[in-house]
Amino acid sequence: MVVDQPTFNVLGTLEVRSSGRSLRIAGTKPRILLASLLLNADRVVGADLLVEVLWPRQRPRSAQANLRTYVSSLRGVLAAAGARIQARPPGYVIELAPEQLDVLLFEDLLARARAAGRTDEAFDRLRRALALWRGTPLAELPGSPLWDGRLQSLAEARLGAAEELVALRLERGDHAGAIGELRGLLKEHPFREDLWRQLMLALHRSGRQAEALHTYTTVRRQLVTELGVEPGADLRRAHSAILAGEPLPTVAVPGHPPALAAPRQLPPDVPDFTGRAESVALLTRALTFAERPPAGPPSIVVVTGAPGVGKSALAVHCAHAVRAGYPAGQLYLDLRGTDPVPADPGELLAEALRALGADAADLPGTERERAALYRSLLAERPMLVFLDDAAGAAQVRPLLPGNGCAVLVTSRRRITELPGALQLELDVLSPWEAEDLLAAIVGPERLEQEREAASAILTACCHLPLAVRIA
Repeated sequence: MVVDQPTFNVLGTLEVRSSGRSLRIAGTKPRILLASLLLNADRVVGADLLVEVLWPRQRPRSAQANLRTYVSSLRGVLAAAGARIQARPPGYVIELAPEQLDVLLFEDLLARARAAGRTDEAFDRLRRALALWRGTPLAELPGSPLWDGRLQSLAEARLGAAEELVALRLERGDHAGAIGELRGLLKEHPFREDLWRQLMLALHRSGRQAEALHTYTTVRRQLVTELGVEPGADLRRAHSAILAGEPLPTVAVPGHPPALAAPRQLPPDVPDFTGRAESVALLTRALTFAERPPAGPPSIVVVTGAPGVGKSALAVHCAHAVRAGYPAGQLYLDLRGTDPVPADPGELLAEALRALGADAADLPGTERERAALYRSLLAERPMLVFLDDAAGAAQVRPLLPGNGCAVLVTSRRRITELPGALQLELDVLSPWEAEDLLAAIVGPERLEQEREAASAILTACCHLPLAVRIA
């Protein structure tokens, strides 16, 4: 098994490594600051929030100045680790690749394991993911209520990964390995009936029926004595099956979505689409699958312009022109960037994962885990991803595939922060294109008969496509 050694580690005591040795980070406050940034890696953490974490009871008047001092001292240490803390309004961010931080690597391996199904590859990735845990995250630090949500999510993800690994061991006939892992899990989670049932199954299949029955007696006594409840139906059925000498059914592997679906979500093409010949040629060439290597980075095209200039119409038209090159599917997501509250990236990822065939009940709990699973599902089957009406780069980034896909973005704002993206800024139609559009709407005969009125309409509409269509 590959042994991963990330530079930054929080799944245990806080540790930063460089060239095989640990770097010393002096002082509790700088360590708390670094932990806060690492738990939110690749996200800007507000300065006010960091001050609240550092001084939860009474903050000094110089809190902001002290925060800047701590950031400066950390930058000196982290330079040796090949990373830096960047100031980005309204706070600070540390940007890391998954292999640099154990939390990111854990979530990435877990997502890729689930995408791989019940395979040796999935088994190996789950073992690698769980091997990153060295104890309770950040146990040596005072902690903060502002960490609780992230840490709880990680703990649940770890338990889910452990259950999946146990289920895969049982499928492979590795009953001894499953028994050992289950006993360890039950010390941490003594009331998880699904774990007790898996232990009974592993013991029963190992020919240790007496131990399996004794296990049921143990858990029943524990539940009745400490909680005042009887075991659930699944545990009781397992007990009855062992008593009767019947085989117990295989435990399903949780967390693995079904086979990838092939969504066909593009909105209808505009039947009277007119003009934009140069833009159409540019976009279709950039989006054509044959124009770039499947293993390369995603091809990203951003179409921007004023309201009503025809961004979505152009994007939809070009998406339909190249869709045959993406038989694996075409995803469409409305980002609602011009709404008072744009769509949340985590909810958009959930929508995309459901479209790809993931069970709604098994969706990862955090945006980061959903993004990792999303990239894993698209890695082997390139698709066309249409992100309509984006608010900005922060909303788009979690929705970007890892490789092979094409991404088409529309936005009223210029989005220049996406590396390698082709930027196309639309202007109003030329006079003859606007006239062709009006002719397509009202008919060329009527336009010829009422050319003076048509000219007045086009002038009043300033050749804006949406205004022409409304008029």
